[in-house]
Amino acid sequence: MFAYAINIESLKKVMKKKNSKNTETWVGYFKKMKNFKIEDYGRPKINKKIRLTVDYAEDYKTINEVLKNLPADFPSINDILKLYKKKPNIFKINAHIVQKPVIRPRFRNE
Repeated sequence: MFAYAINIESLKKVMKKKNSKNTETWVGYFKKMKNFKIEDYGRPKINKKIRLTVDYAEDYKTINEVLKNLPADFPSINDILKLYKKKPNIFKINAHIVQKPVIRPRFRNE
């Protein structure tokens, strides 16, 4: 699991140069251009059976159930892991979905 914080001006620069309509992942574009500051704060180790992205209706249902069952508006990954142990059925809602592979970023004039 990971998250991005992207400066709007930097995003505009990438949008002008990218040649693909694919927006599944953005970090590859920033790394390939090499003129952006990128910080990696590490990734928590979580069970690969826990899908916390929102790409499909089942993902949305899962996230809604997670939020209904946790007291905090912005639960931590530890809160979610505890919920997974306590109520694993919530995470079965979207467990059948297979994540699409990441496509190599392509820029204009490549």
